[in-house]
Formats: sequence, structure tokens, C-alpha cells
Amino acid sequence: MGKEGFQNDIDGGVSFFPNMIKADGTKVMWMQAEDFIEQIVSLDYNKQKEKFGEKFEKVWELASQMKLDDNPILILLQ
Repeated sequence: MGKEGFQNDIDGGVSFFPNMIKADGTKVMWMQAEDFIEQIVSLDYNKQKEKFGEKFEKVWELASQMKLDDNPILILLQ
């Protein structure tokens, strides 16, 4: 999950594929921490940092501080 969907051109993180769309149009996606970590660390850090700068660094930092058994990641898009 997460490799399909819309390419993340905001911060270079995981692709966005909504699991649900709320009545107000908010798109909601969740994924297991293990999957999130795996996808972020598989990216070419230098290439993503060059393209997205500090935004990607924040995503990388989040992934590096997580544990495989942490709660699922919730991503909202309005």
C-alpha cells in the first residue's frame, strides 16, 4: 500500500492513495508504520533532498524516529 496512487510532489514522501473520502471532500489514507518506514528509507535520500529540500528532511526524520510496530500513519488531504 502506498506505492500506488498519486505521486507525492509536495515533500517527496509516500504516494497518496485514499482509503476513504469524507463527505466534506477530505481524503484519508492510512498505512502501517513498517510500510511507511520501508518506503521512505528505500528512496534515494540525496536525490529527494535535492528536489524537495527541508520538506523531505522532515519526512526522513519522522521515518527514522519511528519503530516498526508504531501505530499506523494517518495522512489527510483537503
